[in-house]
Amino acid sequence: MRHVFYFLLLLLSFQSTGQEKDSSEWLFIYYMPYDNNLSNLADEIHSMIHEGVKTQNVNVVIQSDVQDKLGMRRSVFSRDSTYTLHVDSERSASIEVYDDYLDWVHANFHAEKVAVVFLNHGGLLDATGLDEYPEKEFMKVNDIRTSLKRFNKKRKSNVDLLYFQVCNKASLEALYEVSDVCDYTLASQLNLGAPNYYYTKTLGHISYNAGLGAIDVAEQIIQHEMIDMYQSFTCVDNSKFEAVRQAFKKFNKQLGRSSDLYFKQAPITIEYYGDRAWDIKSYLNELDITNQKAIAYRDTLRKLLLDELVVIHKKNHHKSTSIDYSGISIATLGKERLKLFSNMRIYRKFKFNRLPL
Repeated sequence: MRHVFYFLLLLLSFQSTGQEKDSSEWLFIYYMPYDNNLSNLADEIHSMIHEGVKTQNVNVVIQSDVQDKLGMRRSVFSRDSTYTLHVDSERSASIEVYDDYLDWVHANFHAEKVAVVFLNHGGLLDATGLDEYPEKEFMKVNDIRTSLKRFNKKRKSNVDLLYFQVCNKASLEALYEVSDVCDYTLASQLNLGAPNYYYTKTLGHISYNAGLGAIDVAEQIIQHEMIDMYQSFTCVDNSKFEAVRQAFKKFNKQLGRSSDLYFKQAPITIEYYGDRAWDIKSYLNELDITNQKAIAYRDTLRKLLLDELVVIHKKNHHKSTSIDYSGISIATLGKERLKLFSNMRIYRKFKFNRLPL
């Protein structure tokens, strides 16, 4: 009899735990370290998100930091409730603070599908999320990967969509860094504006349309963004990255047999935050190679990158330019820079060797 009692007690405990979690089909997890010159935009973003959540189909949580010394706020927007909690920390670039946020999300929300969004400045190749107080520091992309890997293990599922809502993060390096913790990644090869304006219409569309997938949500974000807020968007299917990696290794190995490598002319260059990058299509096209096997490997790699890895490349035709950007960049790194960013997965996995970076 006592065993039956304990079994019923355990069953009630499970049911109670399940009831405590706020459930939805889609959960958006925003992280907004706006303790910088973007601080005055935070309230407007909160307001637009609040207006967009219409049904139980979508919930939104936001943890934000602004230019004060009062800690951070953790806000919840669902159909049935809106509330804000205080977070007693100013270290919004701290990965421990982000871990604590994700732990709280997991403990309080259940969703079939999850979108993770980072809002801030882009920073260097391996960084995002500028926090200016109590000291100037950025979040590291590889730390974000570690946190999301931990979060996924608890959920027993990968994040469906990760959106780098920051400038210049559609680089091969940053995209590959998070490729094993999310199914799709949305980013911009060039600059993004702020505060962005897709929130209300996108969340409203998700509210009234069940069954949307990650690509559908990425398309809604792009479709409802204002034309003065972006130059281009890139969404990649991370399941294709292993084929890209193998193709890059074969191409690099073939190039490594040459004594010297040159460009026919300089590839399209992108500059941001003191760093420089090349457009990936331009980079591959401008390599001065005559070996037919290397050319064949190059063509295979280019097709994998632009026709299979990239599932959406949306250019803003209202900001038309004669420059033919492909949607993905690759960093122009010398030996010293390679040392600086050696902790990024791509430099261990892709075997860049003697590529002219």
